[in-house]
Amino acid sequence: METLGYIIYGIAAVLAVIWLWGIRSYTHQGRGVAMQTVNITLLFIVSLVVVAASALSPFHLLWMYPVSVVIGLLSLAFPFSLLSVPGHLVFWFACIGLNKDEVQRNKQRLERAVYLVKHEGLTVKEAKQRIEQEERAAS
Repeated sequence: METLGYIIYGIAAVLAVIWLWGIRSYTHQGRGVAMQTVNITLLFIVSLVVVAASALSPFHLLWMYPVSVVIGLLSLAFPFSLLSVPGHLVFWFACIGLNKDEVQRNKQRLERAVYLVKHEGLTVKEAKQRIEQEERAAS
């Protein structure tokens, strides 16, 4: 039974890291992330710390993670919106080392691609090629 607890804890830790990496990846791509996503990740990390620091069984993560998702999704409304304060720290931690200029450039490229697809009827591949041509011509 103890081995199963370690497996559950390991899976939960991997899931938290994947969510952290997702925050970083989406931010780098210029897509941005919703504050609810950051708050859910915060609650995942807090759940892991509480279980590790106390005598709680890792089996408690089986209810703590779903509750974290529900509370995180409700974090636009008071009192759950208070999670956004420590949530900004999680966002900052996830984005350490990202180049702000590169993130801004990626965001502009994404906005241009969306415009080309919606208003000029290009496919995603054609829009990407057009953006690359425009960038080469500008350099």
